[in-house]
Amino acid sequence: MLQIDRQALNAHLAGLIAGRPDRPLTFTGSFDLTSQRGAALKALLLYLVSEADAGRPVLRPGSLLGRQIESTLMTGLLEAHRHNFTDALSHSRGPAPLPRMVRQAEDYMLAHVDQPIALEDVARAVGVSARTLQLAFRRFKDTTPMAFLRDARLDRADADLRAAGPGASVTEIATRWGFGHFGRFAGIYRARFGCTPRQTLQDALADRFLN
Repeated sequence: MLQIDRQALNAHLAGLIAGRPDRPLTFTGSFDLTSQRGAALKALLLYLVSEADAGRPVLRPGSLLGRQIESTLMTGLLEAHRHNFTDALSHSRGPAPLPRMVRQAEDYMLAHVDQPIALEDVARAVGVSARTLQLAFRRFKDTTPMAFLRDARLDRADADLRAAGPGASVTEIATRWGFGHFGRFAGIYRARFGCTPRQTLQDALADRFLN
């Protein structure tokens, strides 16, 4: 069972539509867990359940990661289930110029992509709270600051794999760009580029051998 406090959900909605709701939030129709967004929310919930069953509860009081996941759950629910603010939410996510804080955050992360920075470091660098920065990225980029940083690091790792010479290893390149869990690195790399990092490295080395 997923239980979300109504006041917290309304506050989260206000952040997404950049304004206080002028009427109570009301969901309509059935919740389709087979749709793209419904399936994504279901997968996240099942992951949280599996972690809790294994004695590793992610949603712990006072946990920064837990608060981030709570935010993701509420956004996922508001996006996946039809309600009386669906149109307003879709409109608020339409094309708009990036706010200065988002551009500054992107520049900061790209300049420090090879360093172990956290969300708080990025927020402090641009002079806003971590929550404000997250909401801005969610609204204007449809992602999170840390997902943007992860993708930037994946791009760097991919470039290094493609330029690798004899003696290079996936482990060394993954570590260089901050990916310490190699199984997880292989999974997110494949999801982004359509092949495993080992395949990319092998192809690069084969090309150099043939040339």
